[in-house]
Amino acid sequence: CPVALVTIEGDGYLNGCRGWIGCTSKEGHDVIDFRDQHQFVKVKERLEREEAEKRALREQAERERVAQEQEEARLAEEERARQLREAREAEEAEERAARARDEA
Repeated sequence: CPVALVTIEGDGYLNGCRGWIGCTSKEGHDVIDFRDQHQFVKVKERLEREEAEKRALREQAERERVAQEQEEARLAEEERARQLREAREAEEAEERAARARDEA
């Protein structure tokens, strides 16, 4: 009969106790659940990790969006300044031309 050495983990008075138990009943049926007892914790940690990764990607995308908007605003401001400068230069050139006509 196969046996397993087990250690009790928990908050009860048996916490830390160790001992050998039989793995099958007298009829030959398994009496120990051999499934991964930490499956829930593993799945929970994986889901939390995936959510953290998604959150980090969303935050990065938001930072990139804000940076893009700031860059677009900066470029638009530069374009407005260029247009104002050109308009001022054109106005000054027109005034010089008018003065030259008046002097002639």
